[in-house]
Amino acid sequence: MTCLAQLDKQSLSDRLTTSTTLGLRRNGAAMFGDSHDWKEKEWERYANELAAMDHGLRGGSYQRIPDRNGDCGLEGVADTGDGYQSYADQNTMDADQRVKKQKDKIYTDLNKLKTYEDFWTAYFEDRKLKRWTLLVPKFEDKDVLKYAKKRAKEIRKLNLPFIDDKFDVYVKSIEDFPAAKLIVRDPRLPKGDGKPVPAHKVIEFKTQEPNFVQMIDKKLKKAMPNASDAERDAYRERLLNWHLRSDNYQKGLERLYPPQWEDLQGLISTTGESIESEGPLDSRIPGTRLNETRKEFAKTLEHEMPFIFQTDRDVVSWGTVALWLGICPLDFPENGNA
Repeated sequence: MTCLAQLDKQSLSDRLTTSTTLGLRRNGAAMFGDSHDWKEKEWERYANELAAMDHGLRGGSYQRIPDRNGDCGLEGVADTGDGYQSYADQNTMDADQRVKKQKDKIYTDLNKLKTYEDFWTAYFEDRKLKRWTLLVPKFEDKDVLKYAKKRAKEIRKLNLPFIDDKFDVYVKSIEDFPAAKLIVRDPRLPKGDGKPVPAHKVIEFKTQEPNFVQMIDKKLKKAMPNASDAERDAYRERLLNWHLRSDNYQKGLERLYPPQWEDLQGLISTTGESIESEGPLDSRIPGTRLNETRKEFAKTLEHEMPFIFQTDRDVVSWGTVALWLGICPLDFPENGNA
């Protein structure tokens, strides 16, 4: 069994006992408009929350459709017969390119309604999909709306059993949800408390996880060959504190923001697998590899997890490196590099 398989089988959050609470910030949240540089997943979550809050304020309900293994043309559906798909174009050079991308998105995802006809027919049962809305951060050209209406007519002609006779297609942005956007949270998560873990918690962890600690000690002898035993012990204690702080932050994330927590766990797992595979081929000396791996992962977090504050990215990146040292993805093979 590989190190990552062991990690999947017995997750860290199941093994540790420390926890902390992240504050929940809603009312008074920062407002975001078309000037915000939205990442795809960030916009998807925010758009889903806008739609859910909008229908909730009107006494209705909204069902998010999970997109594991790909979506079926809709992010979610409301009990009013409204379906929503989110889209935040990336690296767009100008308005003309954005128009083309938004049209392409409308074309591709409306086609999915036909592709996944069996799924949607079973989902809607005796109900109908009345409106399909593309939610975008920036909507600035009426030509996109004109195209949307053309596609709506084409979809009606397909006579799909779950499509209403008056089915229509819309394009909307944040500004079309004035009440909901006052309530929906800032997509950047609340900051962690930033406090080190108490010394007695580190002692408890060392008692509960001796193999984890021994693995770190073994690797630090390679990464810090010229340090004294006392210096390596002090560095190990610092790593364990980062490790527990990171776990505390992630437990709060799991409790309050499960989708973001799932994304972070996936990133940690996949990156760990990559690091483990690269290990035998990595010619950097252990100390350099340890330090640069931490910095590289911090940059990955900044790009992939923009909802995490900088200070919390430091906690997570250091804590994850400590995890990789204690579990085994980050190793220093006996190939002359130690």
